[in-house]
Amino acid sequence: MESKIQTTESELQTATAEQTQLFHDPRRHKLFKSYNRWDKENPGSHIGPWGEFTQQLFQVSRPAEPGKDYLLQTEVENHDFFQRQESFIPIVIRDASFARCRPQTDTKTFIGELRAAQNMEIDVQILGLPSINNPTERLSVADALDLWSKCEDEDGPPINFLNLKDDSHGPWPRGMSRDENAILTKCLSRADSLRVGDITLGKAIKGTLITDVRSCVQFKILAQRGAVSGWHMDNMGVITWVSLYNNTPDPATPTHGVVKYWVYIPMHVHSKEMQQEILVEFARDGSRFVARPEHKARVLSLVAGDTLIMPPGTMHAPISLTSCLFRGGMAWRTTMMGESLKTWKYLVQHPDCTNEFLPHQSREILKSVGELAKEDPKLFHLDSSSLKLFMENCNYIAARCVECNCKRSCSTERCRCWKAGQPCGSRCHVTSQCNN
Repeated sequence: MESKIQTTESELQTATAEQTQLFHDPRRHKLFKSYNRWDKENPGSHIGPWGEFTQQLFQVSRPAEPGKDYLLQTEVENHDFFQRQESFIPIVIRDASFARCRPQTDTKTFIGELRAAQNMEIDVQILGLPSINNPTERLSVADALDLWSKCEDEDGPPINFLNLKDDSHGPWPRGMSRDENAILTKCLSRADSLRVGDITLGKAIKGTLITDVRSCVQFKILAQRGAVSGWHMDNMGVITWVSLYNNTPDPATPTHGVVKYWVYIPMHVHSKEMQQEILVEFARDGSRFVARPEHKARVLSLVAGDTLIMPPGTMHAPISLTSCLFRGGMAWRTTMMGESLKTWKYLVQHPDCTNEFLPHQSREILKSVGELAKEDPKLFHLDSSSLKLFMENCNYIAARCVECNCKRSCSTERCRCWKAGQPCGSRCHVTSQCNN
């Protein structure tokens, strides 16, 4: 079925009223009471500070307004929009036809699928752990699912399943599938071929050593009610899109039965001076950044069926009002690569401003994007001056990836770069005998 063409004025008015209603949802006030109870039952745990963080956010933020704080679009509108626009503010695609075309899943079904991989391992954020401990532990899938059930049955502090790659087949939003948004996957393919010496255009016949970027180009997020992430930007300066699914396969389940609060700073409403002031404060405080009324934080309430597309460098702090399953992906856009590299450089300089490590594949991907930019600067909307800055940022980030201090050869696993599957960089050893 073809997606409808345009969001109507009536739908915009309905969305505005809906955002206000969900901002004041009684379930939010019930969740705040749960945070207080969880803190009393688990003194000294991570849940106490994060409960306070969440409640403070709602004191200084306001409901997001469509047309001002974000764009509400159909899938066709989104495709046409990306055809015309070089940059954008956060977008929500609300389109029943697109929702039906996506891989059909839900929280209950996905948990059932996980049970088939019980002996594999998964990273789990456990907010009930003592704050002196790292809140993230690697557990077997069987133990993680037991913990999920226990937390639900006993209404205990929430857990969050992290770093779930998504191998499902199905369409990305059509706007995100446009060729100018495919530069990240092109760089990955080029880097793969160059790394293993495969210079043919046929199928890859040699394996790569490190795939930490490729494995998260498409991902899933599974979080329980009350799970929260501190302020952060997504690493690598990527465009991120996420689609929210229902918790049960029952088609009669109301979309508002699942709600994710996406709290963010709409930088586009601020002056350049205010944007810089916010970034300086964020660099200082990282995930514990304290939003103030003048920051104009907005709460975008996503419901089942919604797809959010978030531009590079968006400061956000998601909160699960209900248990939530997301499927999503990340991309680079040729017309925004300068902004993406600027964001990535900022995150390299201030690693507490992202919740992800600098990928091992960074150096080879940056080499590929730099070569593509030099081959065709117009593709990236670069002139000679901006191309110079583009390459400087590529080199700056690449030099701060994996580093080694080898005194010779760099051709065994004793070399950190060799072991990571990456060429040595400008901040590595001083030897002239490098074979990597």
